[in-house]
Amino acid sequence: MRTDPIAIPDLDGPVVVEQNLWSGKPRLLVGSVEVPSTGRRSFSVRTREGSSVEVTVKSTLVRPFPTIQIGERNFETGPALPVWLVILMLLPLGLLVMGGALGGAIGALGVVVNTIIARSAWGGVAKALTMLGVFAVVLGLWFSLGLAARLL
Repeated sequence: MRTDPIAIPDLDGPVVVEQNLWSGKPRLLVGSVEVPSTGRRSFSVRTREGSSVEVTVKSTLVRPFPTIQIGERNFETGPALPVWLVILMLLPLGLLVMGGALGGAIGALGVVVNTIIARSAWGGVAKALTMLGVFAVVLGLWFSLGLAARLL
């Protein structure tokens, strides 16, 4: 998943983060040039003055957009979600409690789909309804697989 370009003072061009959906591993592009990684989530980026600065890309489960950290300063790559959308985004993880490993795997898939929805440009109501639809599908899939396993 790719963020929209953001301007960060002192860096030579707009910054874009591309994040692998499954592993979460980020790639950093400054002015359309990929910056080599110096660690799992850190990069050494040249400033306009020619010095280099350490950039860290942070992401959490409850924020679908990563945060770029330079020193003590944080730069958001997207808007924060309202709490009710975060709850809907993570709702499929409830299957882990109800359905064990199978429920957890299906729930994790639902969270991945909901994260894609959360990062979309849709309005809040459209996101909420779609996330509820994803939860219904995930719940139906879990129930169907559980029922099939009992019948075999």
